[in-house]
Amino acid sequence: VYASSDQDHVHGACHSDTVQVVFIAQDTENNDTIYGCVYSSETGAWGNLFSIVREPKIMMPSLHCPSTLFMNSLCLLLIGHKAPILEFDWSKQNLALIDVPSDAPRWRSFLRGECQFLIAPTDSGGLRFIVLKAFSVRVWKRTSNGVGDATWIHGDTIELNNLLSLGPAVNQV
Repeated sequence: VYASSDQDHVHGACHSDTVQVVFIAQDTENNDTIYGCVYSSETGAWGNLFSIVREPKIMMPSLHCPSTLFMNSLCLLLIGHKAPILEFDWSKQNLALIDVPSDAPRWRSFLRGECQFLIAPTDSGGLRFIVLKAFSVRVWKRTSNGVGDATWIHGDTIELNNLLSLGPAVNQV
């Protein structure tokens, strides 16, 4: 991830800006722990190692749901017994697990090809969880009460078949 705090940054002058790289891995022997560490080009060194213990049977990041950068966090969907979101907070240098909305389709639907998931930032800097299943798009927004508690609120359901006129094909001669 490229990080530049210089407001006068000019494209092509990246060699003088600071770059930070986060490395996140699961221990293969103690596979209930996820570790992370940040490298800074400014110091030329790796930072402190941090970790989080995850629930059993969470296996790996989803290769079909891209990671998302929002505010000071990098989020990615994990796939296994459950499908939580792994959040790495750049400013706090820590990892957290966020449960997906309880009424969202379960991860098995994703593995069977029945739906697709997307994690996206909101316009106000929050987090969205989007599910595309058949011709329906469901959107949840994560809201916080300001003291650390956050919940998913179901926002929109968009029925794509109502937006598109998919009538029978007409042969034109």
